[in-house]
Amino acid sequence: MTGEILRFENLVEGRFFARENRFVGIVEINGRRKKIHIHDSGRLGELLQPGARVLLLPKKTPKTEYTLIATYRHPYGWIFTNSGYHSLIAERLVEGGLLPEFRDVVGYGKEVPVEERRIDFLLEYRENLRLMEVKGCTLFEGNAALFPDAPTERGRHHLELLSKYAPSLLLFLVMSDRVRYFTPNESTDPRFTVTFLRAIQSVVHVLLPTFYFDGEVLYFRGRTSFVYPANKETLFLREVLEEVSREYNKRFSPEANATLIGIWVHGHLRFSVLFYGILCISCGLYDYFDDFALLAREFGIKAKPTSYTSFGNSFVVYFDVQSIRY
Repeated sequence: MTGEILRFENLVEGRFFARENRFVGIVEINGRRKKIHIHDSGRLGELLQPGARVLLLPKKTPKTEYTLIATYRHPYGWIFTNSGYHSLIAERLVEGGLLPEFRDVVGYGKEVPVEERRIDFLLEYRENLRLMEVKGCTLFEGNAALFPDAPTERGRHHLELLSKYAPSLLLFLVMSDRVRYFTPNESTDPRFTVTFLRAIQSVVHVLLPTFYFDGEVLYFRGRTSFVYPANKETLFLREVLEEVSREYNKRFSPEANATLIGIWVHGHLRFSVLFYGILCISCGLYDYFDDFALLAREFGIKAKPTSYTSFGNSFVVYFDVQSIRY
């Protein structure tokens, strides 16, 4: 399911000139320089280049006249660049049940205090509660979405809390539908990458919805998966498992659907798959997982389901890869 998430009217186009500090930039509009508010503490180095096209919301503050909404970068198009809307975007995903993991949410809280920090959401299911943290992803290289674009101690601490209170969810808002996968930005923040891998092992479930901004409307377009490391083996495995998922859905939908979540190496090669639909739990839940493993073997991937966790009536299943036939 895809759809409209946010709509803006009366945006003004300008050209980026310089970044005065983390939160204030200078743009040119019709030959005149204006100060803008940048609601994103990331570096945005690939986006906020001199001369870059930007879309601005007229909004006066004591220091600025506009707020940055989006930046244009070829070949990705308009990239939504305002973290002040992240919570609202996540709310609309949850309330609309736009991802299977959200369809059984019966309530939620925001800005939930956890120890000495705050986590963005606490999702309530009928059976349990799940913490969820939200991050925006605006850095792209080739087919890859990367996070973070600057070292983030705050981000690492959030992952550590999610790991401590797992099962939990980590929602990355990928602001382009022209990328094929996500990978942690190890060269920029190796410590975040280590914490990310530990979080996955601790049953922190990673959600990667993708978006498209046409200059007026932000649309939810689907989801992608993560790989680590992004090398020949993991990218090959991703392509095969995507094909396995499509074939599985042809055979078993609407009773059962499968979506690849991620592939990673942490001691050994593993991957995770989301199962959802009209699953007959009393008939044998593991049969659905075993059917995926049997189908994967037809495609040359020998893997074994080892564990699972649930988010309502959706199940994230973890597989160990035993062999790959290239």
